[in-house]
Amino acid sequence: MNMKPLTDPRVGIRGLKPAGWKSDGLGFWIRPGDEPLLFQRGIANMTVDQIKTGLIPMFGFPKLGERTGRRKTAALQWDLYRLETKSPGGEPAVVEAALAQSGKWAFIVLLAAATGTFEELHAQVFLPALEAAAPAYDKEDAARVAKEKARAYAESIRSCRGMMKADLTMETDMVSDQMKGVPMPSARKAVDPQAKPIALPAPDAATLKKADIRTCIADRKSRRKYNDEDLTLAELSYLLWATQGVRKELPSGRHYRTVPSAGSRHSFETYLVIQHVEGLQPGVYRYLPFDHQIVFLFAAEDLPGKMTILGSGQPFVGHCAACFIWSAIPYRMEWRYDFYAERVILMDVGHVCQNLYLAAESLECGTCGVAAYEQDALDKFLGLDGKDEFVVYLAPVGKLGKGQEEG
Repeated sequence: MNMKPLTDPRVGIRGLKPAGWKSDGLGFWIRPGDEPLLFQRGIANMTVDQIKTGLIPMFGFPKLGERTGRRKTAALQWDLYRLETKSPGGEPAVVEAALAQSGKWAFIVLLAAATGTFEELHAQVFLPALEAAAPAYDKEDAARVAKEKARAYAESIRSCRGMMKADLTMETDMVSDQMKGVPMPSARKAVDPQAKPIALPAPDAATLKKADIRTCIADRKSRRKYNDEDLTLAELSYLLWATQGVRKELPSGRHYRTVPSAGSRHSFETYLVIQHVEGLQPGVYRYLPFDHQIVFLFAAEDLPGKMTILGSGQPFVGHCAACFIWSAIPYRMEWRYDFYAERVILMDVGHVCQNLYLAAESLECGTCGVAAYEQDALDKFLGLDGKDEFVVYLAPVGKLGKGQEEG
């Protein structure tokens, strides 16, 4: 196994990474077509205990438990952990982690691999990465960068809180492009002319298993366990219509959908990672709401494993019939609301996902809204530029398994 230098200062560690492994988020490296994963990060203003109790479980790994050893390298003193677990596909696996603390920085090197390949990867990937791992900054720079990151985080929090407050008035605080007479941006994202759209059946009340809205509201739960049964195309059609279906187009260019949106701006696009839908090949699709069609974008290997990683290690994101992913095209909203737009975009995506919850409940399916995902990697996976269009929310959907979690 060849290793090459890791030099990205955003990762917080300098050292080595496996040649040929692909980035799936900041500090994450995976071997193409396989499940082994290497995670290396230095994180400012965090402790080793916070990594153990907060960060690692957030990525879907089990708790590390008791320390199994220590290792001193040229740069750091590491605590070692190893545990047996299962891969997202249910196969026996091993997770090995090393944690170290230096000032206000905590460091982690973690390998997760199937049991049969673990020892080889331990020797060829984990140990070389661990021996080479060192803080990306020297002591003086480390203190300065940690302070800057803390300040930037605090300013970000204050900015977000300010954005959430309804203390802006359109008459005095902004001049939007709409006010300047700039033409309204199109609500239709272009489609590859070579693509062949797939028509969906009209949404039909006969598809529903629970037609009473009060029952659906009362029974709504966040459900994270699904079986491998296919959704029907009629069920997928209904879920798409319920979340982004177009009810009426106006001559002005405005339109009404099945969900509310500030100023009827509807800034979202719907992408689907489909694995178990009757009559559809697995792959990534996009919904065309004005025509009530979907269009196939591309196929990808190991969708369960890939989506689990992109969903910050949460297995249920990868093991579902279809994962709904909503991107935002902010300028659709900014055209009218300028800097006020981001506040209402986030409100609007909540409306969309709540409709999915209730629609899924009416079909006796399960879903769970997910805000923990690998932003850059997921944008890249879908071919989005991360600036003028980026992911804001996702929710897997599937037929129900046993032992539902709820929320």
